[in-house]
Amino acid sequence: MDLHPSISLLCHPHEEHIMLYNYVLDLNYLDFFNEGTVEFPHSHSGYYEIYYVEEGILLLMIDGKDYHIHQGEFALISPGISHGAKYKPMDHKKYFVFIFNFYKKNSHTEMDLEMKYEEMHINSFLQFMEKRTHHIHHQLCNNINKNLEILEQEFQKKEFGWEFIIRTQYVHIIVLFLRNIIESENLETDVRMTNIAVAITKYMHENYEHPITIEDIANHFSITKRHVNRLFNDYFGTSPRKTLTRYRLNYAKNYLIETDFNLDVIAEKVGISSASILSRLFRETEGMTITQFRETRESAGIQT
Repeated sequence: MDLHPSISLLCHPHEEHIMLYNYVLDLNYLDFFNEGTVEFPHSHSGYYEIYYVEEGILLLMIDGKDYHIHQGEFALISPGISHGAKYKPMDHKKYFVFIFNFYKKNSHTEMDLEMKYEEMHINSFLQFMEKRTHHIHHQLCNNINKNLEILEQEFQKKEFGWEFIIRTQYVHIIVLFLRNIIESENLETDVRMTNIAVAITKYMHENYEHPITIEDIANHFSITKRHVNRLFNDYFGTSPRKTLTRYRLNYAKNYLIETDFNLDVIAEKVGISSASILSRLFRETEGMTITQFRETRESAGIQT
């Protein structure tokens, strides 16, 4: 009878530093245990720890109190909090342990949309845990089991590229745990779920009469000017600047057809800085002057 069962490590003996967009996922330790695992009360300075129970019931001491963590549930423990699984070798169990934290990179690069959302989500997690010693999630998290199975298989087989797959799984698993505790309504609306390019056109429709710029659009959507141009061009095959100009000229046509306003007034109403610029843009885009356009209106019998 083996009274000293071996420990099967699920991560390298050294820390894993997994580069995200503007953060690093520092996975300090990952392993799975069973009823034969002996722990001692301990804490981790600067690291969070997750205990996830895949089978059975785990008796876990956290900050001097005992908690029963059932199958499909997990406990998330804040840095510096004393904890440890109590040894009950007669009770079958299988559980996973993750020790991790997020660290922001020292980067002076202007953040694009992906970086903004990464920071928002990680900050939501950090704020959630800021005043908590721990959080016990008493709901089933079965969606994590598949990823854990993939992780175990990759470590066992070590086929081509297994190192890349397990690093992806590390991130996936941690995010799935955190998704269970961070309620979606506590986050800002994730505009990535909509089409940003289309959202930009709606913003233009609503604000064309104001002297908005690409920088204004970028600030409104919390992305860079470069990202605005790239998103828009990728989706529509044209630039947001040309599109905004087209909107303004089309709305200028309404005033040219329906009113006798002079060009200074019309330019101001459609967000163009001067009558001369309105005239030049109109001629370049429509292939005729504003005077010719109005004469066409009159010859068609349109009365103001």
